Amino acid sequence: MKKSFIVALLVSLMFLVACTEKVSDEKVKADISELSDEKLDSVINDAKSGDAALAGQATMIERGFFWRGKVSARKVLEISQDVKIERLEEKILKLQDQAGTGTLTGSGGNRKSN
Repeated sequence: MKKSFIVALLVSLMFLVACTEKVSDEKVKADISELSDEKLDSVINDAKSGDAALAGQATMIERGFFWRGKVSARKVLEISQDVKIERLEEKILKLQDQAGTGTLTGSGGNRKSN
């Protein structure tokens, strides 16, 4: 009786695992791209801890991302860092454009030339 129960339980578990929906990297990246810089940093820090269960868990629950738990912390970290790099590159390009057109504002942009 116990053996048949255990076998049935194992078969059921294998079926559930096999039927788990795969989540594409594009879906995860699209969701992560919606996060603010602060939330993105939080996800990166959680993912760096290496605990897949914690990788941005609070942020993911808050945002309603249903792929959490289906994507490894390592993959979340990789995608989050890619998004962070893209954002920083965009900021650098904007600053370079502003510096090139003379519209850079801030402490250095308002200097008077003698």
